[in-house]
Amino acid sequence: MAPRGENRAKLIDAMRTLSLTKGFPATTVDEVCTEAQVSKGSFYHHFATKDDLGQAALDGFFDELVLALTTGLFAADEDPVERLRRFVTHAGVVCSGPLLTHGCMLGSFTLDLAESHPDMRDKLSQQFSTLASYVADLIRNAGDGAGVALPAEELAQQFLAVIEGSIVLAKAHADPNIVNSGLALFANHLDLLLHAAAG
Repeated sequence: MAPRGENRAKLIDAMRTLSLTKGFPATTVDEVCTEAQVSKGSFYHHFATKDDLGQAALDGFFDELVLALTTGLFAADEDPVERLRRFVTHAGVVCSGPLLTHGCMLGSFTLDLAESHPDMRDKLSQQFSTLASYVADLIRNAGDGAGVALPAEELAQQFLAVIEGSIVLAKAHADPNIVNSGLALFANHLDLLLHAAAG
């Protein structure tokens, strides 16, 4: 018999996979249990409802995404402009890596649940804002380092829009390179802003 904590982790992993491949609304508790290879009784031991499991899966994904995006060699770079450039490259590696193989849970849950689950929408908004705040700080510091004022908050929102939109296009065209191409264009845009403002 698997430890209870192990069954909980299996259920969360199964919900992540199923909600990204077929959508959260279409995913059933029975399918989650089958995917996780645990009993329905075990499911209800850990979660009262499918929504509760979805919340746990989203929170776990978000924590992993934050950790993946904010830790890397770029963080040790003392030059804020170079740090920003290397961060954008690092983000491309994260977005094309195993964490986002099937897509982004933040984007998927927003599309699936924002209208029907206001509490979930509020959480998703907060999570996106947390990511945007981190990126805005990097952009603001790069601008300060170059002696220019950049619209850091707006550019951070654009960064997230590039990632989420590129993930959708990558799935539509079955071409994961679209994400890196989108981020490369965003990086070029940042360079143009820095150079134009400096000039």
